[in-house]
Amino acid sequence: MAFRLHAFGGPLETDECNYAYIGARLLAGDRLYVDVWDHQPPGVFVLFAGLIALAGGSETAIRLVALLGSLATLGLIYLVARKGMRPGSAWFAALLYAMASSDPGMAGEGANREIYMNALAVGSIACLMRPTIARITVAGVLLGLASTMKTVVAAQWAALLIALWIGQTGGGRRAISRLARMTLAFAAGPALVWIAVAGYFAVTDRFAVFYDAVFTYNLTYSQMASAPLARFAEFFVAGRPSSWAVFRTALPLWLAGGAGLVVAAVTLRRRDRAWTALVLALAIGSFVAVCLPRQFWPHYYLLMLPSLVILSAAVTDALPARPAKGYAGVLIATLLLAQGLFYLLAPADLIGVQRYKMRMLWARDQAKRLAAVTEPTDSVFVWGNADAGFYYYARRRCAARFTMIGSLLGEDPAAGRRQSLLIEDLTRNRPRVILQAMPFIPAMEQFLRENGYTEAGRDYDPANDIIRMRAYGDPSRPIRPIDWDWSEP
Repeated sequence: MAFRLHAFGGPLETDECNYAYIGARLLAGDRLYVDVWDHQPPGVFVLFAGLIALAGGSETAIRLVALLGSLATLGLIYLVARKGMRPGSAWFAALLYAMASSDPGMAGEGANREIYMNALAVGSIACLMRPTIARITVAGVLLGLASTMKTVVAAQWAALLIALWIGQTGGGRRAISRLARMTLAFAAGPALVWIAVAGYFAVTDRFAVFYDAVFTYNLTYSQMASAPLARFAEFFVAGRPSSWAVFRTALPLWLAGGAGLVVAAVTLRRRDRAWTALVLALAIGSFVAVCLPRQFWPHYYLLMLPSLVILSAAVTDALPARPAKGYAGVLIATLLLAQGLFYLLAPADLIGVQRYKMRMLWARDQAKRLAAVTEPTDSVFVWGNADAGFYYYARRRCAARFTMIGSLLGEDPAAGRRQSLLIEDLTRNRPRVILQAMPFIPAMEQFLRENGYTEAGRDYDPANDIIRMRAYGDPSRPIRPIDWDWSEP
């Protein structure tokens, strides 16, 4: 797990900045989906608010807590692996996770929500290894909590439910009755979690905006652009910026996991079929969960990591002692080589460049300039690239509820309503500086004209002969001149 320490000096990614910024706003008394808006379920923001309250909101604190989340997952992976494999294979699974949990191809070195979702998912499987009604209910609660960070967890829940059915023996009315009780217990956990969440927003008079963000908009945002079967094939070719960047940094592990998947499928009907079914269900459910959203972002693939390491280690159980040792040695050596080339030998600032180019370095540096020309009490607004990163790194308040602009784009009526809310927010909380890193929508152009905002600087990229960003200042509170030009490291 010491591998994770190598990335502590790099910038947080946009999503991570957004979670941290909104979490801090919640601690300050702002209301989710009203004063701050995002389409994600509330769990991730509540989680980050809690992390900030306990450990602070610095990059180091956020990454340290993510390290603790990874350690929890590592321990749970060992417990799960120990139930179905020899002790040496269980330790091997834990070692593989320790080496690959910070894999940059899957954005593992960061602090995204998948780190905590993995801990909850593996914890759920640990409960299901001895499926009493109480343990099954707890397993459902854990997955329910994970689903408040990302609703695609439903795919994992469905796969694990099928695995529970497969793991049962016997027949007759008694078996059917037990399956019914197990199903109800497993469903009770998520139901209780979401009833509590919906009830909270209902009693605080925010149910409509909560539902609009988490379900109405989220379903539109996540709608598949291709047919479902084609979507599953795209898993292997549709990463950002390329699938090769997703897979290459841990390619030996992906190949070993594929071999383990075959081994697990072959051994499903043996005496340990309940354990094997659960591990296969985690792999299949996680695969479907990665494929469900519209786009394949690298950190989505991190949901596959626990099943990858367990399946990779399962190969050693299927081999005689000497070949098993050779396989383990080759896998460790090649995985270490891949991690060394693409991660450990890369400067911390440049680890994420293979995924999102230079945008977070750019946002972090430009946020320092933004902080230098404004006061801590000023509000600002950023239109475009890495928007949430500016609010986090500049420690400045977003003048609107929308910390990321994705929901403001498009021609549908819902986007138009949000654009109207944006202009209301900007009129009420007049930003001292507006940064433009993408083309404005007409409503933004009109706001600038009507309120007299004038260009106060620009970031020009001579290599590509483009203007990366324009800065607009409030004429009633002009900012001092500053050089906004940014150079790549």
